[in-house]
Amino acid sequence: MKKRLLYLGALISVFSPSIIFAQQIDLTNATNAFSSVRTFIDSLIALLVGIAILVVVYGIIKFIASGDDAAARKSGGAFMAYGIIGIFVMISIWGLVGFLDSSFTLSDPTGGIPNVPTQ
Repeated sequence: MKKRLLYLGALISVFSPSIIFAQQIDLTNATNAFSSVRTFIDSLIALLVGIAILVVVYGIIKFIASGDDAAARKSGGAFMAYGIIGIFVMISIWGLVGFLDSSFTLSDPTGGIPNVPTQ
């Protein structure tokens, strides 16, 4: 039962922006499909960075609130370290992909409209 609820929650979280904003996803051609996937991945990266920031904040709160408890301070420090490492890795990879994309002109600067010669 717990697995079903987990799968249902994941499914709802994936499709909730389309439901909430009453958007229709246009998948009539491959360009729109890839654009939708890219938009989803960009949103997912932003969500993961937000979660990593919350982990860092949780670690800071746990570190400060622990007082004299050495084990709790160590645990809070670990949360802060893992969160900062996670943020660094995600943003570094995101920047590297953006750099490679712009260096090798992998994205179409014309917005998917090919240049058609007149004669």
